[in-house]
Amino acid sequence: MRKYSYILFVACLLISVSASACEDGSGHYTLPVEEATIRTQGGKDHLFSVEIAATPEEQMQGLMNREKMPEDHGMLFLFPSERNISFWMKDTIMPLDILYIKADGVINHIHKNAVPLDETPLPSNGTILNVLEINGGMADKLGIQAGDTVYHGSFGNSLAP
Repeated sequence: MRKYSYILFVACLLISVSASACEDGSGHYTLPVEEATIRTQGGKDHLFSVEIAATPEEQMQGLMNREKMPEDHGMLFLFPSERNISFWMKDTIMPLDILYIKADGVINHIHKNAVPLDETPLPSNGTILNVLEINGGMADKLGIQAGDTVYHGSFGNSLAP
């Protein structure tokens, strides 16, 4: 009985520690962070720290209820296969640029300055593999456009050192 109580205590402790490690201090849970680089057709590179939303649950939560995000941050939604997809801004309170990216890393379409809290579907306008959300207005500020390339391991591409 004592051994069972000890195992239960340790299991509960591990669960509470791992859950608190995912909180960013503002009550929001953060996901694993990786680097992604967007290279414009003009050859300019823009490095982003992106949270990786890989599971349906993580993707459903997305950036909902976040008030702000650093300019060089974003969220990369990883899907298991190519698809036509639509995003929306339900419960998302900051404007976003939504980059729809093909399997080779090339940006197919950008929906710029998606309106906070708007539930209107925002379609990919073609078959894509992943989606990158960045702060609204950043695509224009950095000169990012359809045809530019996103470099990240999920696309099987990399930048030469």
